[in-house]
Amino acid sequence: MYAVLVMSHNRVNHIKAFDVWDLAIAHANELVMDLKGTSCSIPKWEDGPYRNVFEHGGVAIMIESIGL
Repeated sequence: MYAVLVMSHNRVNHIKAFDVWDLAIAHANELVMDLKGTSCSIPKWEDGPYRNVFEHGGVAIMIESIGL
C-alpha cells in the first residue's frame, strides 16, 4: 500500500491510502497542481524504498510505502 500525505508545520494535513502505485501518483499530482497551480511541472515520483517528497512554500507532499 501507499500513503499520500500533505504536511505543513510538522503536522499531517491530509492522508489517503492506495493499493496501486499509479493511483497514489495521480492523487499526489492533483495535490501538487492544487498547491502550485496547473501550470507547474509535475514531479517524477519513483517507486522505491525511500521517501518521495515535493516541497513548496513550507508544504510537503509525500508518497510513502506502507506495509500492513
